[in-house]
Amino acid sequence: MYKHDCAMHPRDTDSGVSQHDDAVHHPPPNDDCDGESESITIRQRYELGSCLGKGSFGRIYRMHDQLTGLDVAAKLEHTSSKHPQVVYESKIYDAVMGHANIPNVHTSFQEGEYNILVMDMLGASLEDLIKERPGGAFSLRTVLLLARQLINVLQHLHEKDFIHRDIKPENFLMGTQHTSSIVYLIDMGLVKRYRQHDQHIFKKTNKSLVGTVRYASVDTHRGIEQSRKDDMESLGYMLVYLLKGSLPWQNMHGDTLSQKYEKIHRVKTSTSLDALCADVPGAFCEYLRMCREMAFDERPDYDGMRHLFNKLMEENGFSYDDHDYDWS
Repeated sequence: MYKHDCAMHPRDTDSGVSQHDDAVHHPPPNDDCDGESESITIRQRYELGSCLGKGSFGRIYRMHDQLTGLDVAAKLEHTSSKHPQVVYESKIYDAVMGHANIPNVHTSFQEGEYNILVMDMLGASLEDLIKERPGGAFSLRTVLLLARQLINVLQHLHEKDFIHRDIKPENFLMGTQHTSSIVYLIDMGLVKRYRQHDQHIFKKTNKSLVGTVRYASVDTHRGIEQSRKDDMESLGYMLVYLLKGSLPWQNMHGDTLSQKYEKIHRVKTSTSLDALCADVPGAFCEYLRMCREMAFDERPDYDGMRHLFNKLMEENGFSYDDHDYDWS
């Protein structure tokens, strides 16, 4: 099962190529995430195990930390990658760690031909979990239990002057064992600073679409620079997806990628929020309306957003103390 992308403290990052005898100088075993892996030990400490998942920016492996006796997860990215992210991600995690919904990281280093990030092993992603649901959707209780945590972690990220820019179920992973009720935000490769020295970035146009088109905000489709409002709008689409199991603009096709994106844009803008949120509680429509009405440099009303879902929890007799997820 795909576990997660990882990152770690830059203070633990080595600036040069490792000269250890066990440095990984060739593609690691099980590079295609199929079959069994031969055992490779990195830095006389980490035993490289099976491939858990792969993406355009690297592969995720299970590793056994022989010093602590714990299994950890590692993201391996070849140093010749066209769009390297591991070193950048390590800096972002260093800046934003210290929140309950940000995963703990251990270290990062360059080893042979690979940049490696090591962090705690997490559980399944929300996308993994929803695919396992018989109806392909979560219950209202589960979505509300998640919603408060998701708003909290985005508020934390924003208060650290960053926006995520790739909000999607694949980038939220549940914890394991004593942290099984916690959902973690991962994959900081597209994170961008939106404010520096109390100066908000300027509103630019003609920007390329960054992130995942299914959950992209309407303004992102229009080529407008992303800000906090876009993270929150993307979260709104994701919550509706988790509750309904689909979005009206899924499975769009086009002869080219740009044509596909334009079709998605047209359907997204032509679908009213009332139609999008049909058959779900009105709080989700109101949440999205709040997002769409925000100004580019406006601070989201995080408290107001949480209140919408807190009220819905109370009306349905749910409790945040239950941790009664659909997969529990």
